[in-house]
Amino acid sequence: MKYAPLILAAGFFLSSPHFIQSAAAQTSPEATPIAEPVELSNDPAYASQRRKVVRTVDPITYWVEAEQLPIRNNPVAGDVISMLQLGQKIKAYGTFENWLRISKAGEPEKWVNSQYVTSDQLTWARFDNKRRRSAGYRNFNTADDVSLERVKVPNSKDAKVYAASVKTTDNGNRVIVTRQNFRSGPYFEKRLVSCAEPGTALRFQLLGEGHNYIMMEKDIRASQVDINSASPRTAIEAGVTSAKTIAIANHSCKS
Repeated sequence: MKYAPLILAAGFFLSSPHFIQSAAAQTSPEATPIAEPVELSNDPAYASQRRKVVRTVDPITYWVEAEQLPIRNNPVAGDVISMLQLGQKIKAYGTFENWLRISKAGEPEKWVNSQYVTSDQLTWARFDNKRRRSAGYRNFNTADDVSLERVKVPNSKDAKVYAASVKTTDNGNRVIVTRQNFRSGPYFEKRLVSCAEPGTALRFQLLGEGHNYIMMEKDIRASQVDINSASPRTAIEAGVTSAKTIAIANHSCKS
């Protein structure tokens, strides 16, 4: 009977409310489950750190192949800090997935999406937006027209007018696209021109205009004129026709 006190003590402990409550907490389905591990790949902070693993490359030159291209302070989901325009030249100093870092080491980060640039020199002239969209914004291996020529407007040194994509129609008329730079940005115009002789224009007609090349191409006036049969409706007259239009029309007749 010398073990009787120990047995009684054990029985008292096992039957105590404290022991019963502890056991229930371990076996009851109402007990609080252990938290599942956090998926780091879904954590924004982790993703931000992961994006800093950038492959540095020797400077590579690209041209913007989109009407406008946002510059972000981080790849993927960074804030837009400025915009690039169609045909602007940039250099890439690092890559992450399909993003290009266009800022040098030690400078504030600037990133652009590589799907909207091309390694072929490109300008606004003859940019084919329909072709670009139908191809799914993939990089191209063929260069667009890059021949830009300054159009000299008499008595106007500040007029920065450039011509490109001069085409000859079946009946010998010319179609010329021009770009003029203003403080507010570029402005595009397309004209149909008939020539009296090389370097001298006779008549013209404005086919389209706009603050960007795409807007100019969508101008309804272009679809209302058959450039291979219709004669331009406006005669070029000194003192009536603007000096800029005369200079552009005569330039188109040079080629």
